[in-house]
This record gives sequence, C-alpha cells and structure tokens, in this order.
Amino acid sequence: KTETTLAPRVQPGYAFSIVCDLGFAVGLTTHVTPRMGSFVWMAEPVFDEVPTEVDLNAISAWRCPVWLPLGAMVRRKLVIPLGLVPIPPPLRSYPVMRGGLGHQWNRVAIGEDGTSTILPGEAEPSLPIDQIVNDTRLKEMLVVGWRPQDYW
Repeated sequence: KTETTLAPRVQPGYAFSIVCDLGFAVGLTTHVTPRMGSFVWMAEPVFDEVPTEVDLNAISAWRCPVWLPLGAMVRRKLVIPLGLVPIPPPLRSYPVMRGGLGHQWNRVAIGEDGTSTILPGEAEPSLPIDQIVNDTRLKEMLVVGWRPQDYW
C-alpha cells in the first residue's frame, strides 16, 4: 500500500489532478529543475471524481511527459494536490526525447539540470517532445488524446 501525504511543495513524487473536459486527469512529477520547471507524466486513465489513493496506486499506463510550470499552477490553485507517491521505476529516468525547431528534429538526452544534449541518430515520431506547456495547452492535449506523432 502506498501512503500519500499532502505535498507541501512541488518535488519528485508530487501527484496532482487537473480538471479537463474529460474529467479529473492525474499528473506525476518525476523531476524538478529551475530552468525548465516540473517534468510531469500524465496518467492514461481520467477519473469522474477526484482520484483516491486506491486510484493512484492502480495507474499503470502513462502518456508522454511534458514540462509544466507546476509551481505556478499550484500557487494559482489550477491543480488539486493529491500527495507524494513513489515514482514507478519506468518513470524514474528521463526518456530519450526529441527536440529542435521547425522540421529539424533531433534525439535529445535531458540532464539532471533540465538541459538537453543532442544525441546521434534519427529522431522518431513516437519520441516525447522536449516542450513546456501551460495548463490550457495541457488540457487541450488531454482532451484530444494528443500523442507526439501528431506533431511530426
């Protein structure tokens, strides 16, 4: 059993919910950097009510991650804090992502400080995009079922 506690500040393991047109979406912060903000994975399931500890423990599928200004979102009460939870092992490291401008995509590795380094090899449409989104864009992405390959 995972024990959640109210998270006093955004930190790795900070779980939250954001209300969108589909219901209550769940996010999990895995990294926080001063430069980029919070690295957040959004859960696949969306709930009809504020998710409980049982709901959080049952989540096994995650959408592609994004960077969020989560600290500001918390201060503005745009999210519902759910507590601190253990980060699932597959989410503990940054994934290889893609970044770049225009139509020139690169494979990138994210450092612990949030900086990205170009990696050799071709970027693929399914790689998560190294991008910062705000609460409005995040909700839009959730509602339309957005995936990285939608922007290639």
